[in-house]
Amino acid sequence: MHKGFLSISAPQDSEMLVIQFKTNGSYPFLHLPIHQLNNKVIDSETLFGKDLINIRAEVLNQNTPLEKFKIVEDWLTNRFAEHKNPNADIQNILSQLKSKPVTESREIIASYPNTQKHLINQFKTYFGLTPKVFHRIFRFNEILKQIQNKQDLIWPQIAYEFGYSDQSHFIKEFKEFSGFNPQEYIKSNFHENDETNFFPLDRKG
Repeated sequence: MHKGFLSISAPQDSEMLVIQFKTNGSYPFLHLPIHQLNNKVIDSETLFGKDLINIRAEVLNQNTPLEKFKIVEDWLTNRFAEHKNPNADIQNILSQLKSKPVTESREIIASYPNTQKHLINQFKTYFGLTPKVFHRIFRFNEILKQIQNKQDLIWPQIAYEFGYSDQSHFIKEFKEFSGFNPQEYIKSNFHENDETNFFPLDRKG
């Protein structure tokens, strides 16, 4: 998990096959506490040995996207460990943090039937980050959705609607998660991108 933005360098004609896990879905496949991967870019051999290198070779030998996806799907299915899924209480807290305002975070965390320390440890193991950090990230993602393809944005109003204490706090957090302040983000037309969580840093060509 990365608390801040992540820049991936790729040549113009490069191709990627990306596996994107849901917030609560990576632990059963990776088989290690997710917080151990925080803010790191780790090569595949460190996590999977030669396994993923062999999968890559198989994928490259296929002719159609469907065949490529099938190889990856079978590999993931074989790695899946049902008993490593987070329990219902943990998933319920995560769901509430995603759907409710940041101002309710204290009440949501307090509703957990065990101690706050236990909740934090469980979150770091299964999801990588603490509940409060997740709440901030979920809020930021909602902001990106709200401003997508919109013009004449009133930033102080948006900051207020999403519960920021002031506009400077909003700008600081926006830059922490995206790498840009709000005006730079709009000036670069990133809000016109269909993928709100992914945008090219080089828009030439």
